[in-house]
Amino acid sequence: MLGQRIGPTDGKGRHFRFDRQRRIWYAHEQHRKGRTMDSFDFLNVGFFTKASVFPGSLGTFRYRFARTGWPGKPDSTIQAWVYENTSFELAKEIETETFPWTEEGVEALKGWLRQRLAERGSAPYRIPYPMAAPCEKP
Repeated sequence: MLGQRIGPTDGKGRHFRFDRQRRIWYAHEQHRKGRTMDSFDFLNVGFFTKASVFPGSLGTFRYRFARTGWPGKPDSTIQAWVYENTSFELAKEIETETFPWTEEGVEALKGWLRQRLAERGSAPYRIPYPMAAPCEKP
């Protein structure tokens, strides 16, 4: 793996790698207890107690979560959005789904995100800079 180095882990078996050519960190799937970890395995019921809104991305695949209520309380939900590679406020193509804030609801959310990722795809994130004007040689 020329131009890459292994970086830190997130404590759940997922390693991060730095691609020097593209200058990005990305999650590297690892095998853990006989199964492959994926990009959404970090999601669990407790994860959503840390804040009420969670934006995230996998390269150009953008997602956002918002929670209502609290686990174990009636009508507690997690709403998820998937949108194009721009800010949430500027996005025009937004898909949304609401899930109960339970173990089963979080598993359904992860399945929905995997399906959206497979349909939409992802590419390494980059900022599209305008092309510079060619320099004149003296």
